Amino acid sequence: MLSENEKMKIIEKLVKIQKDGTLEVDVTRSALVASELSEIDAFGSVPRDVEEVKSGFSKSVPKLKIAILVVGTRGDVQPFIALAKRLQEFGHHVRLASHVNFRTFVKSAGVDFYPLGGDPRIMAQ
Repeated sequence: MLSENEKMKIIEKLVKIQKDGTLEVDVTRSALVASELSEIDAFGSVPRDVEEVKSGFSKSVPKLKIAILVVGTRGDVQPFIALAKRLQEFGHHVRLASHVNFRTFVKSAGVDFYPLGGDPRIMAQ
């Protein structure tokens, strides 16, 4: 089993944060790195504290303006609210665009909302 420090070193080898905030992931790394990655228990090693995650990165990630477009039912929208809230914890500005009938649902979670036109029942088909 890999230590947390070893896991972070592997990830730092594979992922580079660009100046514009995008991520470059090197998928051509050797099979050794791929086999080491398979040992990382993603769910077991996810830190719950945002500050713990922030302090683990040595490179600065710029604050982004993110728009998430969701067409569908409440069940389609709900997971993206959780994603938006997590991104906000890292300081990003997130706006969720969906059908007007989800405005209250999205805004009550503290996420900016932008209305989409059209009937959600027709668009979800």
